[in-house]
Amino acid sequence: MKHTRTVDPYLHLPLHWCRRAVLLAMVMLALGSPLGAETLYVLNPRCTDSETMTEIGQVCTTDADCSLCYDDSDPAATDGVLCVMDEDCTVNPGFTLCQAPGVCGRDATGSFEFPFRTIANGMDAASNGDTVQVLPGYYDEDVVTKTGVSLVGAGRDRTTIDGLGNGPVVLFNFLGAGGAGNRLEGFTIKGGGGLRGGGVRIIFGSPTITNNLITENHVTVTTLGIPAGGGGIYVGDGNPFITDNFIELNTVVSNTLDPAKGGGIYILRAAPFIANNIIRHNEVGEDPALASGRDNGGNGGGIFTLASSTTITRNLVCGNKAWVKKDRTSTYLFGYGGGLELQTGYPRVADNLIIDNSSGLGGAGIDIFLASATVVNNTIHGNVATQLLALNPPPGFSYGGGMEIVGSTGTIF
Repeated sequence: MKHTRTVDPYLHLPLHWCRRAVLLAMVMLALGSPLGAETLYVLNPRCTDSETMTEIGQVCTTDADCSLCYDDSDPAATDGVLCVMDEDCTVNPGFTLCQAPGVCGRDATGSFEFPFRTIANGMDAASNGDTVQVLPGYYDEDVVTKTGVSLVGAGRDRTTIDGLGNGPVVLFNFLGAGGAGNRLEGFTIKGGGGLRGGGVRIIFGSPTITNNLITENHVTVTTLGIPAGGGGIYVGDGNPFITDNFIELNTVVSNTLDPAKGGGIYILRAAPFIANNIIRHNEVGEDPALASGRDNGGNGGGIFTLASSTTITRNLVCGNKAWVKKDRTSTYLFGYGGGLELQTGYPRVADNLIIDNSSGLGGAGIDIFLASATVVNNTIHGNVATQLLALNPPPGFSYGGGMEIVGSTGTIF
């Protein structure tokens, strides 16, 4: 059977939304942030002592390092509020009340003394120009952002948002606005799912995504013929800055004839700036040796771009995989672009370290398909397109361990 390649069928979607969003973003940038912007605080650390602790309380006003938990043992004596010095809420001898009973239980206002309990509460109260400051802790929720509102954690090693598994953990959806003033910084973002953008989904937005760990998000393509993928991040018709993140251990699988795409990042008709990230150990498709029942391959283990003017610079892209389909009689086997898959558009790839990626068919480091790409001054080393070798592939395949270029023009040196 003749094996062929085709570009993804999403190039003829209407563009008027994109033009409108760009104009709105320019207006927002010209106006700047509104006066009177404020910071709203959120605190909800996870309590781990199930014998004595039943519910998380508010931050302590007399000791910023103290977490509050409710104790069922003698609620009448303490109004249910105890102060525990350990960060994980483990009760030790000598714990003391933070302050007078009942004061810490006052309604949350978003101040440092009385922070909101959930990120969603903080976002609901925020306005354009505000910052939702999330204090150290573990937050089990999905977050929908607002235009011009920044979401800032205490650091990716101290603040975790664990999603609900059926959609993006953090959603930037600006069909009616530009979102240029948004910032997402200082979180571990995990546990996302859905069709696209398990960790972060950006639609017509231009936020800054920086200093996060985006990991262990798992996207499943269940509908044929729609843009889907992006285990870590999905960017559709936006111009975000994605910098200084760890994007790792994210996956995309497909239950349809469409390939899985963009294990780390999927970019559709957009112009993001992607710099100084570590993008590693993400996968599209599945190992053909697994008996999962799926027969899906994938393209773009690290990054997949389609019809985009993406800039990818100064990143480490390593250990990503684009698996081939099990059924080698299929017309489309997929398995291209272990590190990067560049389809159509005008992507620029410069000054990256692209190492130890693998693919089923071709372009284990970089696969360029019908794109006018500029690829300059990259280190491309140790990438291997050999998954099919163990499966006795039919003749006529071109592998391109480092780079494969098909029907493309551009500058490569």
